[in-house]
Amino acid sequence: MRRYAAGGTSTVASSTKTISIVAPSIDATAYQIDPAHDGAVAFASVSFPSSPTWRASLGGGTPSNIVIAAGKVFLTTGTAGGSQLRALDQGAGARAWGPKAIAGVPAGSGDAAYDNGRVFVSGSNGVSAYDAGTGAVAAAGALGSIVITYP
Repeated sequence: MRRYAAGGTSTVASSTKTISIVAPSIDATAYQIDPAHDGAVAFASVSFPSSPTWRASLGGGTPSNIVIAAGKVFLTTGTAGGSQLRALDQGAGARAWGPKAIAGVPAGSGDAAYDNGRVFVSGSNGVSAYDAGTGAVAAAGALGSIVITYP
């Protein structure tokens, strides 16, 4: 069984009782990846390399909420001093940019999502959008009185 992010297409051949699912993208661009937002991705068979492709030192902090898109691995790290956003090269693990302090997230990790060349990070003050290529703040806005919860 395979699950893909919302937006995929599927076709069912009624006479043969088979199903073909085509993923809309290879990017994991949203919290918990799949439409149910439970993070479950099941495959009929999976094989992993015998050793990591690359390793990256993140310095201090606890990594959280990894998003893979546009040839980069975006992740937030939480420290007592605040949350940070950084980007690593997907192929080699080298630092692409960051860490960038996330406004409105004084401690712990912010939550990230990707769309159309921007990385969006939510915090208690609102949402900030960062340019995925450079890490520059592209936009920021307040959410008002809102409580962010997860399924």
